[in-house]
Amino acid sequence: MGMHVGTEFINTAETNDDTFQPSGSPDDEAAWQATVQRMETVHRQIHEKLVALSDEAFDQPLPSIPAGQSVMSIILHDAFHTGQIVQIRKLQGSWPARRSFL
Repeated sequence: MGMHVGTEFINTAETNDDTFQPSGSPDDEAAWQATVQRMETVHRQIHEKLVALSDEAFDQPLPSIPAGQSVMSIILHDAFHTGQIVQIRKLQGSWPARRSFL
């Protein structure tokens, strides 16, 4: 049973392999930007759902652990994989040496 977030379903994959989607070759900037946009959209949708929760609902199981614990798991999961993605892209030479976040 997964949580519906916009057009995405969280935790519905039967195996870990089911969670991976092709994202193009390392030099396919359009595919990379589409992947980044998808992640940003999902995070925005999660944020919108969380803002709508009452404090009491935040502590209720979703479906088996509290929503707050689920959020912390998502944050940890995404931080871990972000580090992996950056490292892989650096090894591929597809991560810019200088970045601006402004």
